[in-house]
Amino acid sequence: MGSIKLGIALSAIFVMVGAMVGGPLSDRFGRKPIILIGLASDAVVFLFATTISSLSWFVNSALLMGFCGGLVGPVFGAYVGDIFGRHALATIFSLIIFSIGIVGGTGAVIFGWIHDNSHSYAWAWIISSICMAVTVFLYALTKKEIKRK
Repeated sequence: MGSIKLGIALSAIFVMVGAMVGGPLSDRFGRKPIILIGLASDAVVFLFATTISSLSWFVNSALLMGFCGGLVGPVFGAYVGDIFGRHALATIFSLIIFSIGIVGGTGAVIFGWIHDNSHSYAWAWIISSICMAVTVFLYALTKKEIKRK
C-alpha cells in the first residue's frame, strides 16, 4: 500500500480513535471545551501541513487531522442535541451535511486552482487554518450546553 493510501486509511482509523476519546472526555469536561480543543488543534495541524516535505510527514499529519476531527464529530452531534433538543437534530444535520457538500466540492476546486498557480498546497492549508481559526472564534461565542436528563 502506498504511503498516501496508508495515510488516508490510517486517518480514517484515527477518526474512530478520536471519537472514542472525545466522547468520554466530553461527558466529563463538557462538550464545548472538547469541540474547541479539536477545532483549534485542527487549525494548528493545517498550519503544520504547510511544511510537509515527505510522505512520512504527510502520514503523520493525516493521523493528527483524523484524530482531531474524530474528537469533534460525535461530540458535536450531542452538543446540537443539548442546545436545540433532539427534535431539531434531523433539520440541523441536514443543513450541516448540505454545507459540507458545498464546501467540500468548491474547496477541492479552489485547492486545485491554488496548486496549479503556485505549485504548492501551502496557501490552501493556510486558508484552511484561517477558516478553522474563525470557526473556533465563532464557536467560542456560542452558549454552553444544557445538561438534559
